[in-house]
Amino acid sequence: MSHSKWLSAALILILLGAGLFTYRVAAQEEVDDLPLGLQITETLHTIIEEHKQAIKSTILEFKLMHEELIENKTEIIKGFIEERLNRTLQIKEAIRDLNALYAAGNITREEYLARLTELRSELKALAKSAEKLGKLLQEFSSQMKDIVKEKVEKLREINREFGRSVAEEARKIKERIRNELREGEETNSTSTTTVQSQNNDSRGIGRSRHSFATTAPQTEGAGEQQRGNERENRGRGHEAT
Repeated sequence: MSHSKWLSAALILILLGAGLFTYRVAAQEEVDDLPLGLQITETLHTIIEEHKQAIKSTILEFKLMHEELIENKTEIIKGFIEERLNRTLQIKEAIRDLNALYAAGNITREEYLARLTELRSELKALAKSAEKLGKLLQEFSSQMKDIVKEKVEKLREINREFGRSVAEEARKIKERIRNELREGEETNSTSTTTVQSQNNDSRGIGRSRHSFATTAPQTEGAGEQQRGNERENRGRGHEAT
């Protein structure tokens, strides 16, 4: 294995080994008011996606470090940003497809929310990667000649806009998750109230039937006793005559 390949592999191993705790803490800090199941989903996927982006960023830095031509460096950075822009468009398309599936009733609320949470985790990782790339471009720009600096500044602006876009999309997803959870709670509350009302109505009908069943024999018994008394009185009248 050549020296450059060995160095690249070593950098990736260091990143995987030493960075795990940092990304775990950051992911946990981002999770706030979601249900436990979604918290676990978001935390795990945030760790995974941030690792992926961190590895790609490290590879980018490695390529830039070993590329001597300035023009080639700008092309490498441009390709890196375009790759992320394309992935963001794919995520937005996946969200539209997911919304359509849920609206058609082809997936459950739990499946819908879990998948939204996964996509949000990837967008958050992309936004974080954009921040790191912005710092790298700033350092890169200060070392460039004026003729190349303009291209780098343009890349920086594209990257800033990309970071804002993915952060906003992640925020929208979180709002959608919150609204869906709120609607689910309201639906469950309404269903519970309806069931309780039906149970109360059933108990009321049962009590009415029981009352009628108890009263009816008593009424019939009283009528029979009255008829017996009338016959007895008529018999006494005949004897007196």
